[in-house]
Amino acid sequence: MEVALPEGTVTWRGRGLKSAIDLVFTTEGATNALRNCGPRADLQYGSDHLPVYTEFEWSWESQTPVQRRAWKMLEDKGVATNVRNRAQQLRLSLGLPQIRSAGEADEYLGQMLDGFQAIVQECIPWAKPSSKARSFWNSACRDTMQRAKRELKAYYRCRNTETRETLREAERAKVATIRREKTLCFRGAIHQALEDPRGV
Repeated sequence: MEVALPEGTVTWRGRGLKSAIDLVFTTEGATNALRNCGPRADLQYGSDHLPVYTEFEWSWESQTPVQRRAWKMLEDKGVATNVRNRAQQLRLSLGLPQIRSAGEADEYLGQMLDGFQAIVQECIPWAKPSSKARSFWNSACRDTMQRAKRELKAYYRCRNTETRETLREAERAKVATIRREKTLCFRGAIHQALEDPRGV
């Protein structure tokens, strides 16, 4: 990763001081495509942080979205149990035959793969991406959000010190969980960008 802003660029002014607080980092591929990077006074909106404008000269072609299974559904205990039971049935139906040749091994593996694909098709539907989907959102975020909602309802039903403190604890846990998952997701995206500039 490289700093795209020219050395000495000021991005913050306040209380008679100035500094380069806001930085722009780019991968090697993005650096080669960098056209312009610097503060834009015409975009100023009243903050002591100067808006930083970054422009890339990049040619790209739109790709057909890859259809994916909704694998996150495996985090649901009901779905996971169903898959586990179907896999157990498949194992019992295939048994443990005596394999004496490469052909028999290929046939057995083929039956196993066909069985697993049938389980996936039956238990895991195709994902339906949403324009509002958040890549960092997972079962931990969902659970902590649901807990905060439950505690909020409990507080509205009975407003006292105990329910207020329980609600505050749930809200703090929600914020901490979402912040952690966002950070992990961002770090994963940075790692992908390092591997392939198209991941920026």
